[in-house]
Order: sequence, then C-alpha cells, then structure tokens
Amino acid sequence: MNDEVWLPLVGRRGWIVIATDIRIFEREHEYQAYLKARVHVFLLPAESKVAERVDLVDRNLAIMCGHASRRGPGVWRLTPRGPEPYEPPAARKRGRRS
Repeated sequence: MNDEVWLPLVGRRGWIVIATDIRIFEREHEYQAYLKARVHVFLLPAESKVAERVDLVDRNLAIMCGHASRRGPGVWRLTPRGPEPYEPPAARKRGRRS
C-alpha cells in the first residue's frame, strides 16, 4: 500500500504511526505527505531492542494519546523522559529558506 492510500486513512481515523525510520522525513515530499494527512508520528530509536521499544511505548502511551487527540499533526521522538518534538531535516531546511 503506498503513502497516498494509507496516510490519509490513518489521519482520518485519528490513528498514530509508530516508526523507527527517521530517514523518511529527510525528503521534503514525504514529510509534507504526513503533514497533509494530519498524521501523528512517534519515533522509536532505530537501534533499540524490542523490550526497550515496548517500555518506551508503555511509559509514553498516555501522553501519545493526548497528543493524538488534542493537537495537529506532528512528529515526536519517544524517550524515557517523555515524547520530545522532532524537527525533521526537511522542516529545518525549509525554515532556513524563509
């Protein structure tokens, strides 16, 4: 299933995306696709083990639900201290041009 199909579906249903691949946000068109679909993305450390990922989701689940239900689309890194806003390289590059 390509991004044009599943991203809008996830956004409409108010679901969240849990991912480890932060490289998707290095490309401006992919970052914009997530924003346009109004998707909430929570990033896990790519090098983490399954147990660490489960622990991070468990620790952050209530906050993740809060972000997804009250805020516009966004990208957050999950940490033991809580979700931290993640500004993808695509957004930083765009900000410099403005």
